[in-house]
Order: sequence, then structure tokens, then C-alpha cells
Amino acid sequence: MITFEDVMLTRSGRVILDLVTLKVNANEHYALLGPNGAGKSTLISVIAGEFYPSTGRVNVLGTEFGAGNIKKMREEIATVSQRLLESLPATATAAEVVLTGKHNVLAPWWDDFSNVDRETALEALDRVGCKYLADKLFGYCSQGERQRILIARSILMNHQLFLFDEPAVGLDFQAREQLMSTIDRLIKTKSILASIYVAHYLEELPTAITHAVLLKNGKIEANGPVRDVLTGENLTNLYDMPIVVVENNGRWSAHLERD
Repeated sequence: MITFEDVMLTRSGRVILDLVTLKVNANEHYALLGPNGAGKSTLISVIAGEFYPSTGRVNVLGTEFGAGNIKKMREEIATVSQRLLESLPATATAAEVVLTGKHNVLAPWWDDFSNVDRETALEALDRVGCKYLADKLFGYCSQGERQRILIARSILMNHQLFLFDEPAVGLDFQAREQLMSTIDRLIKTKSILASIYVAHYLEELPTAITHAVLLKNGKIEANGPVRDVLTGENLTNLYDMPIVVVENNGRWSAHLERD
């Protein structure tokens, strides 16, 4: 579903992605971790078709960059991010925000919707545990509720590739756990066929994560099955400090090693 081969991306002479090679197949769900400035959001932006590589090969959902229809490809990718959340109208109801996913517009008054569309939106909200919010203004929903509404919006579009760009930022414990449970449930029911999940903390990762990529200074430091990558040794090298990693039934945590 995603193929990067020796991808370089430079801006104003600065290397942001440095010979990145990555392959994500169907039924694989990747955690993307790294220090601030490592290139995580840039990598997500390339996958989403927002940036083009300076050199190297990129293919996403069968679309070859430089040869395929990037606009059509973008419509087939779901992005759950703070930037998208802030772009949607606070004065629309939760159900109306979900409806914008039908044709990937940013406001419900830019499109026409049938009663069938509205029922489908309610079903999508129900699948993320937010049907009770259908008539509530988006701007009055909590941060965690709005993130789940964004996921419902993407379900409406039948996206199979999801890009989660730090979706748990700013969430309290309860909201974070609700968000992760929602993502786990959708992955297990194949509503999400493949995904990239950008996180700052291991504690934010859903249990359905299958693989991990560690990015530092634009380079991939480690890549592979999650239990092979999320080790104390790898995280110590990634953050340049002694780190202990703990895994418990698919949930991860990390802390600084102390004497």
C-alpha cells in the first residue's frame, strides 16, 4: 500500500528525509516514533501527497508519484490530525462534520446530502461510540470526541489507509484510552486496512500496532515488527539517553533508566 525507495527530501539545502526506504502492506499498522524534528510529519505529508520527494521513488495505493493521479490518491487516504481538526467548522454539528467526508469537503454547506447520507453518518458515529454527539456543535465537543468524529468522517469515505498524526496530543487519560480503544476496534474489524500512527510516547500506541519505525535526523534508525523495534537498546540510541521499555499485553511504556 505504501512503498518508499531511497527517498530524499530537501528544503533550502536542508535534508529532511534522508534515503528513506519503507514498505507498508495491507493489514500492517505502523507506529512512527522519533525526537522533535526527526521528520515524522514530513514523512506523513509525503505519504498524503502533500509533499513530493526530491529524489527516490514513492508509490501509495498503487499511485506512482510523478506518473499517477495524486489528486485521486489523496481522496483515498484518511488523515486524522490537529490541522484537519482546526480546519473544520466549529458551528457544524458532529453529524454534519461526518457528512463532509462524503466528498472530502471542509464544510457541510459546500455539498448536498440525502436522508440516506445522514443515516450513514449516524452509523459512522455509532461505530466510534459518538452517536450521542450527532446534534452537538463540533466546537463544543471535547478534544477526544472531535478526534473520534474525524475517524467517523473517514469511515464514511470508506478509506482503508489511515494516517494518524499525533492524535492523542492534548488528551486526558480517559479520552486517550477511548481513542485507542476505538482505533483498535476498527483495525480488528478491518475498517482500517493499514495505518501509520505518529506518537511521542509509547503509552499512546494502540494494541493493534504490528510494526514500528524509528526516525532520527531524517533517517530510519530501526524498522520492523513492533516487538523487534521497540526495545530499550533501540530507544536508547534514538533519544541518546538510557531508556527502559516495558510491554504488557500489547500496551507499551518507557522510562529513563535510573541507578
